[in-house]
Amino acid sequence: MSADSTGADQVSGEKAQILALVRKCHHEGVRHGFVPGVTPILSSGATFDEDDRAALVEAALEMRVAAGVSARRFEREFAALFGLRKAHLTESWWRPLAVGTRTGAAQ
Repeated sequence: MSADSTGADQVSGEKAQILALVRKCHHEGVRHGFVPGVTPILSSGATFDEDDRAALVEAALEMRVAAGVSARRFEREFAALFGLRKAHLTESWWRPLAVGTRTGAAQ
């Protein structure tokens, strides 16, 4: 085994440990049951499950906060769902409109 693969294996193992800790922290932080007058009722905000939290941490560890493996997989599956050759994620709803207008695609 080369030194490079040993280092990659170690990083992979450490990443797996971190993600396992994230999942454990999620379960430890989940409130169990509702107690009237005690349990807070949040008016808004994101609700994450264990997989969401792990995916966020994994994206940060891989320095792919904007897009990466998951984004490319989503693009492929989304395109296939609609029978398209390609689909592209954008950072906002208006970006495809601006790009289409500049390229003359949206007339």
